[in-house]
Amino acid sequence: YIGVLQENEDLFPDKDNWLFKIGHAGFLWVLAGVFVRELNWVGLMYVSESSSWRYAAQAIAPICFIYVISEKKNLLPWPIEKYHDLYRTWGLIPIALCSWIWLMITNWSHDGNASPLPYIPLLNPLELSHIGMLFLTSHWLIKYFFSAEDRNFIGGLIGGTVFIWLNGVLCRALHHYLGIPFNFSSLFGAVEVQVAFSLFWTILGIVLMTYASKKKQRWLWVTGATLLGVVVIKMFMIDLSKTETMARVISFIGVGILFLIVGYFSPIPPKTTETGA
Repeated sequence: YIGVLQENEDLFPDKDNWLFKIGHAGFLWVLAGVFVRELNWVGLMYVSESSSWRYAAQAIAPICFIYVISEKKNLLPWPIEKYHDLYRTWGLIPIALCSWIWLMITNWSHDGNASPLPYIPLLNPLELSHIGMLFLTSHWLIKYFFSAEDRNFIGGLIGGTVFIWLNGVLCRALHHYLGIPFNFSSLFGAVEVQVAFSLFWTILGIVLMTYASKKKQRWLWVTGATLLGVVVIKMFMIDLSKTETMARVISFIGVGILFLIVGYFSPIPPKTTETGA
């Protein structure tokens, strides 16, 4: 295949030609796919199909590819270093997108079973592979695509992904420690899960608002306030739907007091002071 790439380089003097780009990027995609498939096969040889070790093995190839191309391009002077702009965009964007899809699917389809090891939140094969994927893809996005114009979009994409992933981590922990079946209907219908979500979202919203107020980041403060608003709606629609009226009133009074406290100590930054620092 290296010979094909060299012929491709001679055939297309214009390096902006899309066929030239597809040739190099396609080489990277095929190579990544082969490695993922082989590592998945190796995993199946030694562990059961339902083990998280298998899914952790699938993540090794994309993690290595993203790391080498974004941080160690000089390890391969040709073609990675010579055509680095091509590989870090055309080459890595599909790999990063597929990695994001893989993370979302495995986050909500696998309970993190790592037999014979016990489940430990954040320290199990599945979630360690998720952490590696999140860190490297986020670093790649910030390093090569972060700018003043799209910082809110990139920040929102990374923050939203981390938020969804952390909710999956929370569900896996409740599954292992409380015995709640790891499926949508069981998790959604469990009171413990709904209470855990409300507490987690509330704490996260308060942290975001406090940090944003100190750093003068209005959009981040609004994000935290929106998250608290979602908690209130969730309490009314789900958590408190089967409780008596007095308990609901008391709960909403408590949430209102919490809003007042947060609003007093962490006021919304004015638009004129938002600098993106």
